[in-house]
Amino acid sequence: FLGLSGIFLNFIISYFYEPDILGAFNQVLSIYIVFSMLGSGGFNYSVLRAIAINLKNKNEIEDIICGALIPVISFSFLTTVIVFILIDPISFLLKSELVKTGLKSILIGLFFFSINKVLLNGVLNGFQKFKKYAVYQSLRYIIILFGLLISITLSIEGEKLPFIFSLSETVLFMLLLFEVSKISKWWQSNNFNHWLIKHISYSFKGLYSGFLIELNSRIDIICIGFFLTDRLGGIYSFGAL
Repeated sequence: FLGLSGIFLNFIISYFYEPDILGAFNQVLSIYIVFSMLGSGGFNYSVLRAIAINLKNKNEIEDIICGALIPVISFSFLTTVIVFILIDPISFLLKSELVKTGLKSILIGLFFFSINKVLLNGVLNGFQKFKKYAVYQSLRYIIILFGLLISITLSIEGEKLPFIFSLSETVLFMLLLFEVSKISKWWQSNNFNHWLIKHISYSFKGLYSGFLIELNSRIDIICIGFFLTDRLGGIYSFGAL
């Protein structure tokens, strides 16, 4: 679903919109992915490890989840605020008003994406709920494609298309929170402070590598946007796909 979603997104956008829209869309997506790594803070790695080790300890699991959700929500909110502040400078550097509008449309998605990463890659994966993990992971991309088709049907302006990620992550957050709350009554945690400190300590050790890996996979799109136009960025991103 991830592979097909990437292909269909680019084909559909390039068919119904101009190349500059596709270019701006992929630049916004690149910035979104890179900053989402900062927002998640690497807590998903810590939660995955901790749950796998303490799988049979109900009380410990509650502390682990609660101790991760509190900081990740804080980190995600802080990252979203930073991106909001940087919207004007980023759009100025990329010389694109389309990117500016797109970044505003994707802010809600950025906030929830980081939290969903912990709930999905940390909690569900840690509990070995592999079928549910696959379903929710696939659902993310199905909603994105569905949102794109709705956007085309309603003739939504191309520069606002990144809102489909905000739609997807918001819906996914509600479903994942419900799913995780069925597995563990994490809100009843009595000793989450212990794990909060552990998560922060462990997460920062894996944050930098994850951030650099995501940046490495997106740096070409960002550089093309910096040196060239949105239109050429769109043509390049389609060829790169």
